[in-house]
Amino acid sequence: MFRNDRTNPSGKAGDWKGGRDLARGNPSTKVSDWMNGVSGGAFTIAHSGGNYYESGGNTYVVFTGAGTITTTAPYTVDILVCGGGASGGYGTGNWSGWGTIYRGGPGGGGAGGANVQSGYTLPAGTHTVAVGAGGAGPTSWSTNVNGGGAQGSNSTLTLSNSTVITGNGGGAAAGTGYGATGGSGGGGGTYYTSHGSRPASGGTGNQGGDGGGDWGAGTFCSGGGGGSGGIHNGSIFGGNGADASSSTAGGAGASGVAFSTLTPSQDFYYNTYTGGGGGARYNGAGGSFGGSGSIETGSSNATANTGGGAGATGVSGTGGNGGSGWVSFRIAGTGWAA
Repeated sequence: MFRNDRTNPSGKAGDWKGGRDLARGNPSTKVSDWMNGVSGGAFTIAHSGGNYYESGGNTYVVFTGAGTITTTAPYTVDILVCGGGASGGYGTGNWSGWGTIYRGGPGGGGAGGANVQSGYTLPAGTHTVAVGAGGAGPTSWSTNVNGGGAQGSNSTLTLSNSTVITGNGGGAAAGTGYGATGGSGGGGGTYYTSHGSRPASGGTGNQGGDGGGDWGAGTFCSGGGGGSGGIHNGSIFGGNGADASSSTAGGAGASGVAFSTLTPSQDFYYNTYTGGGGGARYNGAGGSFGGSGSIETGSSNATANTGGGAGATGVSGTGGNGGSGWVSFRIAGTGWAA
């Protein structure tokens, strides 16, 4: 039977964990160099701009801004790259036209896509992290097209072999019309229509759920909530933003998805959920880390470094800012710091 201690009698017991039969072909190397099925040198981590944590037998390197991570050997890790969330839309408030008074109903911002790569073989070398900003909230009807929100920005991880892993920015909420496509879709919105309920749908999520549709059945209108979620090893997961349920009841943003519910279960230390979608005007609730919509003022920003979408506002307020993205690595075991 193979004995770690006999192969490396001078090594610490802590260096023996995870030793494999690969060792028999490399009897002169330390057992700690054979872990994870990788030979040819010890695996260590150095980083710039991120934070290094050890918890529960795992190592995490988390980035909330730009930085690099350098690894000295190929190694199997779990990776999260989350884009920035979109901002909420801006409503028309008490707008007079055609001899009557109208109130617009903008949608909530979509959450940034959470790109999860589990069991990924990270190559040796220096890997570059860029964290996407959240979309800036509109301050007037003319800030963006018809009071729409702003897209969240992509987050990227560029590996040493030039492979790029991207978390897409969230889809912008509509002030009027259809929500935008993004990591998760933005909510639809309108300010006047004679077409009855939900003439404008939310945007489609390309790394998460879709945005909800608006309700425009007369002089008062309300928007749809933003979507949430991500993509795990190529499969999209997440929740759709809620449709507006009446002319004065905006749709809620989709709740964030717990990383622990993915298969296999994931854990990225900094946040336990993906960012939620933003709530629409007329008090649509925000999802996890997402901003809530208001009637006239008081829409809320999404939480920074969560990828949450922001809430919508009326003419007297300001659309909420989307939450910036984040990037995280989980590596089994501890003691990897260079």
